[in-house]
Amino acid sequence: MSQAQTIDLEIPIPRIVKDDEGPAFTTREDLIFKFKKQFEEARIAQEMTKAPPMPLEEAALIVQRAERARHARHETLMKLGVQKQQDQMSRQAKLSDREKSANIIKTFMRKYGTRRKEEEMREAEQVLIGMKPEVIPPDAAEKVERTMKRRKEEERKRRQELEAAEAVTKTWLDDNRAVDLRRKLDELCAEFYNETKLNTGKAPNIKAKINVTKMLLEKAEWLPEPELEEYYRKLEEKKPRKKTDEPKQAPKAQPSGNKKKVEIIVPEDVKELQESVATFNSLWVKEDKPNEASDDFDVELVRKEMWTSMLPDIAVSIEAKLKRELKNLKVLEMRRCRKAKAPRQKKKKQKRVRDPLKMSDEEILAQLVGLGIACSNPTTTFKDFVGRYDFCTPVEYEDPSPEKGPSYGSIRSQMIIESVLPFACQRDTLQGVPKGVLVCGNKGTGKTTLALAAINALGATFLNFSPQVLVGKETPSPRILVLMLIRAAKTLAPSVILIDDIDRMFGSRKRSDASKKFKAQLRRNVRKLKPRDRVLLIGTTSFNVLPKACTSLFSKMIVIPKPNFSTRVMLWNHWLAKKNLNIPSISVNSLAFTSKGYTAASIARCCIKADSIRASRTEPNEPLTDLEIVMLLGDAPEDESKPQQTFSFPINVPQPYPTKK
Repeated sequence: MSQAQTIDLEIPIPRIVKDDEGPAFTTREDLIFKFKKQFEEARIAQEMTKAPPMPLEEAALIVQRAERARHARHETLMKLGVQKQQDQMSRQAKLSDREKSANIIKTFMRKYGTRRKEEEMREAEQVLIGMKPEVIPPDAAEKVERTMKRRKEEERKRRQELEAAEAVTKTWLDDNRAVDLRRKLDELCAEFYNETKLNTGKAPNIKAKINVTKMLLEKAEWLPEPELEEYYRKLEEKKPRKKTDEPKQAPKAQPSGNKKKVEIIVPEDVKELQESVATFNSLWVKEDKPNEASDDFDVELVRKEMWTSMLPDIAVSIEAKLKRELKNLKVLEMRRCRKAKAPRQKKKKQKRVRDPLKMSDEEILAQLVGLGIACSNPTTTFKDFVGRYDFCTPVEYEDPSPEKGPSYGSIRSQMIIESVLPFACQRDTLQGVPKGVLVCGNKGTGKTTLALAAINALGATFLNFSPQVLVGKETPSPRILVLMLIRAAKTLAPSVILIDDIDRMFGSRKRSDASKKFKAQLRRNVRKLKPRDRVLLIGTTSFNVLPKACTSLFSKMIVIPKPNFSTRVMLWNHWLAKKNLNIPSISVNSLAFTSKGYTAASIARCCIKADSIRASRTEPNEPLTDLEIVMLLGDAPEDESKPQQTFSFPINVPQPYPTKK
C-alpha cells in the first residue's frame, strides 16, 4: 500500500529569469535547431554517397567462388609436386654409379657445413650473452700477469714506507727541533691580524708593520731565544734606511728583562676611530650614570642628523602638493574666464587584440552544435528530482536506524538558491552569481538531473563540455576549442557550462598530453569570467579526491547523500506509478526499508526491469510481488552500491535547511 505524499514548500523561481530573455531564448533555440537539422541532413547525404550494402545472395556467391579457387590452386600445387618428384627419380635412374656417389657426397657435405655453421653461431651467441667464458689470448694473459706483479710490488713498497713513517713520533720531532720557524711566525701574524680587527674593526697591513710583528714575537716565550735574535738581525739588515728618516714617536722606557725596546706604529684609521668614539662618549654617555637611558637630547643635533634622511621624502611630498595646487589654480582661472574645460588627457593607444578564432558567432555556434557541445534546452525540471523535506515523519514509519544528511527537498531548494536566484538580480550588479557550483555525490544520486533542472529553470544556453561528449570526435586544438566555448557562452548569455564527471578531466589519474592541455586552457579562461558575463560553471563528480586545480574553479559545493527513508518512499511511489506497477499487492514501505543504501538510479532501474518482465510474460494480468522486485535490486552496479562517501573539498559548502535530527 502506498504512503500518502506531503506537499513540499518549494522556493518559487522568479519570472524575471525567463521572461526577460524570452525573445533571445526563442531565437537561440531556433538557431540551434536549424544547425542540428543541417548537420543531420549532411550526415544523411554523406551516407547516401556510400555504396549500398551487399545483398546476402551476392556475398554467398563471392564466398563460393573464393572457395573453388582455393581448391583448384591446391590441386595444381599437388600435381606440380608429384610431377617434380617423378622427374627427379627419372634423372637419378639415368645417372651412372659415379655420378650418384658424387651427388650423395655433395648432399652430405652441404648438410654437414650447415650444421657446423649453426654450431659456430650458437657458440658466438653463448659468448655474447655470457653463458660461455670468452677465451683469453696468451699475450693478454701475460700482460695481465705482469700488471698484477707490478701492483703487488708497489703495494709492498707503500706498506714499507708507511711502517717507516709510523716510527717517526712527535716526541722525536720535538727533541730534534724539527719545527719550521716561518710557520710559527705566520701563526703569530694571524693572531695579531685577528686581535687588531676585533678591537679596531679594521684589518692591519702586516707587511708594512714589521715592528708590531717583532713586538708580538717577543711575547712568545716558547720560541728559542737565539733563533729570534738572528731573525731580528736579518730583518733589520733587509730594511731600507734613509738619512732623512726621523723617529715618528718619542722613545719609551725599555721594558724589564733582556727584551729590546720596540716602537709601536698606530695606524691613521685607528686614530680616527678613537676620536669618533671619544666624541660619541662625550655627547651621549654621562659619567655619573653611564648605563641608564636619558630623555634629554640635543634638538640641534637631532635636526642635523635627521635632515639628510628626511630631505628626499619632504621634496617628493612638496612637489606633489605644488602640482595639485597648480592644477586647481588653472581650473579656477578657466572658470573665471568662462572657458572651463576638463584638462586635456592624452589618448592611450589601444592595443591591437588578435582574434585567434577568426570566425563569426554563428560559425562558432555551428561548430559547437556539430561537436555536440551546444545543445537544446533540456526538458528536465526540479520535479524530476524526487524528494521532500523531513519536517516530521509518521511514528509508524520511523526508520529504526536514522540516516544522516539533508533531505532531497532541501538540496533542491539549495540548488535553486545557489544557481537560479542570483541571475534574477539587476543586470548591472550581478554580485551574487557564483563562479561555479560543484555537485558531489555517489553514482546514481541524481547529480546530472539536478544540474539539467537548473539549466531548464534558467532558460540558459546549454553547453555540455563533458568528457564523454568529446571522446572519439575530431576536435580542434584544446586552446581553440576552449576559446570557442567561452566566446559562445559570453555571446549567448545567460549560459551554463556543464562538465559531467569532472574527475575524468581533472582527476589525479595519469592522463595524456591532450587532457593536460584541456585542463590548463580551461583553468586559464574560466578564471577570466566575471559576474556580469552571466556564465555559470556546473560540475559533477563522484570522486572524493580532486586536485586543487579543479576545486579552485568553484565557489559553491552541494553534496547529495543517498536517499533516506522518506525519500525512498517517494521514489518508489513515483516510479511504480510511472510504470503502472502501483498495485495493492506491493508494499511501498517494505520496499523502502529493503532498499536502504541504494540510490535513486537503482530504484528507477529496478522498476524499468520489472515493467519489462511483466510485458514479457504470457499472462500480462499476473501481478508482480514485492519479492520479485526486491530480487532485481541485486543487479545494481558496483559503483552505486558503495557506501556513502565523504567529500571534503576546500570549497564553501552552503548549509541546507534544518531537517529532522
